[in-house]
Amino acid sequence: DAEGWLHSGDIGKFADGLLCITGRLKELIIGAGGENIAPVPMEDSLKKCMPALSNAVVIGDKRKYIVALLTLKSRPNLETGEFYDDLFAEALEVNADVKTVTEARGDAKWKAYLDAGLAEYNKTAASNAHKVQKYVVLDTDLSVPAGDLTATLKLKRSVVAERCNAEIERMYQ
Repeated sequence: DAEGWLHSGDIGKFADGLLCITGRLKELIIGAGGENIAPVPMEDSLKKCMPALSNAVVIGDKRKYIVALLTLKSRPNLETGEFYDDLFAEALEVNADVKTVTEARGDAKWKAYLDAGLAEYNKTAASNAHKVQKYVVLDTDLSVPAGDLTATLKLKRSVVAERCNAEIERMYQ
């Protein structure tokens, strides 16, 4: 533009004199109150607060509050690119007695872990509009074969939102 800026459609912030890309404009969530919310930094922060998560997808476009779809780290099928029900890596440390995603979804220690991680995230949220109010743990991780991710492992937000519409609507009831 006239001021020398290149408009790429990316969202960024300056850190230590460098411009860091933090998301895409087309991925902005516009809250019911008109707040512009970049979901990618929120999702990254949620995964930092809860290392047993594989993915977090925040939803809330034109909604009263933000909700999250969470997936747990599970063992990948290296031949198909999909995931088994078996927990993997940090997810095995939450409760030694729980070995599968199915078991974790109904486990009290897992619920306490996720609730504590969400509370930790919400303490550092930029504003009330950035706080995650509710979450659901999906039964399987996001994958390329399922159509949730591109070949370069970028999230297809609209595909995930459509596939998980029933879970999302339950969180807003």
